[in-house]
Amino acid sequence: AEVDFKAFGRIQSFRNRGIAHISWPDAVKARVTYNDIERLVRGCAEMSGQLTLMLFGRNDWPAEHLDTVHAESYHFWLAVITADWNGTFDPLAIDE
Repeated sequence: AEVDFKAFGRIQSFRNRGIAHISWPDAVKARVTYNDIERLVRGCAEMSGQLTLMLFGRNDWPAEHLDTVHAESYHFWLAVITADWNGTFDPLAIDE
């Protein structure tokens, strides 16, 4: 995995502005893309797998699970957004 330091800088600036209190215009100004976040997550997963292998000798690669989790979250949020659009969204009916 290769580190994109420009994207890392954008993510760091976005975080430093207080992400919990950020407004949409601030998020747009930060220019952090989904691709930036995905590359960061995949890089962390790769480093985690390498560290696990070095420290414990286990062949456990979190990156192998990212595509499955990505697809599951995509389908979940698509269903939520669709139900909301159709006026049938009930937040109490979401399985935990």
